[in-house]
Amino acid sequence: TLQMTQQNKATEHQIQVAKLQTETEGKAAKLQSDILTNARTLEQNQEKIDNDAKDKFMKNAIAVAELEFKAQQEMNSNIEGNLSIQQ
Repeated sequence: TLQMTQQNKATEHQIQVAKLQTETEGKAAKLQSDILTNARTLEQNQEKIDNDAKDKFMKNAIAVAELEFKAQQEMNSNIEGNLSIQQ
């Protein structure tokens, strides 16, 4: 019976170790999953920042081009006005 008790205790310890290993593996897998999720979220945020920056750059470039076009139109109008005065 002493031998049976020791075998039972050894089996209980093996079960406890197996439970702890399973629990640890599960926590490690969850942690790895969380790390990958966070990394992807950071990538997406960086992509959004990059896209917003490109969008603002393009909008500014268009605004500058429009201003230059208006300035050119005014200059042309002034030149035409000056030419008509001289004739």
